[in-house]
Amino acid sequence: MEWDEALALLGEVLESRSTVPCHLIVCGGAALRAGLIVSRVTKDVDVLACRGEVDGEISSAWPLPETLKEAVSEVAVELGLPANWLNASTSLLIGPLEELPPEVWKDLQEKSYGLQLRISYVCRAGQIPLKLHAAVGRNEARDLDDLKALAPDAEEFRRAVRWLRRAGLDAVGERRLNQILELLGHGND
Repeated sequence: MEWDEALALLGEVLESRSTVPCHLIVCGGAALRAGLIVSRVTKDVDVLACRGEVDGEISSAWPLPETLKEAVSEVAVELGLPANWLNASTSLLIGPLEELPPEVWKDLQEKSYGLQLRISYVCRAGQIPLKLHAAVGRNEARDLDDLKALAPDAEEFRRAVRWLRRAGLDAVGERRLNQILELLGHGND
């Protein structure tokens, strides 16, 4: 699905409720599509973090604020979307935000959806470690396809691998990481 329509409606719903402005940082397939890196359709919008409107402080998006969850549900009903079309599962699963590589927070692509909703999409360099993390953790073909589309060079892969190993990989994760590196032609990096 193209998420612009749903996000625009979400912005309208938030405005109609006179809620506090909401600024979300989005990663995954929706961000890859927004950045024109992939053309595949994604099933949801992955919220990585929330950003303070005044100070720009980044905080966990898990759990999403109740007012936002209610608005997301209203949009889901209106457009016939799954209830979790916009979710913060990634924020819960990724670990402490302050331990993510600095690339994740650089060069965010921002878009406003009305007066109450802003989305900052994680750009290419920040997506590389996040997608590598996803590929190691869940073994889905789309993650490898996304990594190929991101086309990281050897240094970008080395940085992402160092971060993953510092974050902690068990034996299965290390084996999966090595398989991925081999598949993508970075086995000796």
